[in-house]
Amino acid sequence: MARTIHDDGIESNRICFQCIGDAYLKNEIKKTGQHRKCNYCGIPGRTYTLIQLADRVESAFDIHYDQTADYPDEWQSRMLADPESAYEWEREGDDVITALRDAASISEEIAKDVHEILEGRYSSQDAYFAGEETMFQSGSYFQRKTVRAYDWDKDWREFEEALKTKERYFSRTAANLLNRVFDGVAGMKTWNKKQIITEVGPGTTLSHFFRARVFQSEHELSEALKYPEWQIGPPPAARTAGGRMNAAGIAAFYGANVPELAIAEVRPPVGSFVVVAKFDLLRSIRLLDLTAFQHIKAEGSVFDPAFAAYFEKLAFLSQLQQLMTRPVMPNDEVLEYLPTQAVADFLSVHPELNLDGIIYPSVQSKGTDFNCVLFHKCSRVKRIDIKAGTQIKATLRTYEEHQSYTSYEVTELIPADQEPTADEKEAARFATMIPIIDGDKRTPALMIDLEAIHVHAVQSVQVNTTAHRVRRHQRPFLHEEDLYDY
Repeated sequence: MARTIHDDGIESNRICFQCIGDAYLKNEIKKTGQHRKCNYCGIPGRTYTLIQLADRVESAFDIHYDQTADYPDEWQSRMLADPESAYEWEREGDDVITALRDAASISEEIAKDVHEILEGRYSSQDAYFAGEETMFQSGSYFQRKTVRAYDWDKDWREFEEALKTKERYFSRTAANLLNRVFDGVAGMKTWNKKQIITEVGPGTTLSHFFRARVFQSEHELSEALKYPEWQIGPPPAARTAGGRMNAAGIAAFYGANVPELAIAEVRPPVGSFVVVAKFDLLRSIRLLDLTAFQHIKAEGSVFDPAFAAYFEKLAFLSQLQQLMTRPVMPNDEVLEYLPTQAVADFLSVHPELNLDGIIYPSVQSKGTDFNCVLFHKCSRVKRIDIKAGTQIKATLRTYEEHQSYTSYEVTELIPADQEPTADEKEAARFATMIPIIDGDKRTPALMIDLEAIHVHAVQSVQVNTTAHRVRRHQRPFLHEEDLYDY
């Protein structure tokens, strides 16, 4: 049905909630609008006047949209002036009618009427003669504002500072911020249908991780090959150093989805040996994927007063992985790891998220590969079954015709059926005792694949850098601030 125009002009036209596609605005009109006949669909129902709708649109655009420039900026102008450039300038954003239509999910006919009201409000004779474009002028273009999470960034800096200098173990600042940051993340969705919280394990596309350890002597390497589940797996609490996602003394499993990344993460020196082992997951576990935060879909309405704050939070979450994985120099690790350790501790005991670990990008390698940390509760490795009395022997090379060749082999010398000697029993006990130190009763979540262990002899290390030339010059000393370094 074609629209009708109210006798007092389009400002008094009424529009019903059925003609509005935006869910928030539709519900608002349905609850608070007056029962009248709609001038656009002709059906009686809850309605707003068109001027009321224009008021709501104006307010939403003031908060969430920018009117784009109707002329090229300085760089674009230089590109246009360059005779060798094929650059063509196009105004950014959507034309005003399209922007209005899409914002409220209304028909183009209604959008044009709303535009007529708003353009009239901002029309200016002075601006017209000065050649200036007014707000909502015909032919103008709009785009969504770039959201900045200033308040969240400030709160995060205060959180880091508090942990480092004020409240290390019982920080209300940390607890308050982390509760706000992770509130509601389980229900968030991404544009590319990537899960914020993903379940991995047997039968899924992610059923194992690779873990690497560096050894600088053949003796250490030999011992690691004999007892790989505890030499390559997480160390016992007494030997656990603090890491990016774990405090000292709290064992966690760090792994990568590919062997190459696992090697890069341990930063091995030339001449060392890196043992890389595959660890299979024994059960389904829940992981928070920090990389998915960059793709969160902002579901909400620009007409909802709470949407601006929600959008700012999403902007902060999109940069959370950078905050959690930024490079830290070895000398700064003790203090700089405190914030990320606090986040991991918080998530490991969160009752609603029920997480077992975190997926996060690598600072050592660019690309789509990723790291994973499994929290203490999910980091125990199943012991290798070794018969009592078994002797384990590791060889690193073979000899043929007075020549030695690298060859890694582990042999389990299984005893005959007779009763093992005391020495044999002690050897078997030693081979299995490390994972059960301190009465560890955690259910194993990982099992090492003995057929997927590789030794990498490090022959060279490649370093990728960005070179910057240093310029040196002389000038007269005029002010005290000339002495300051920047």
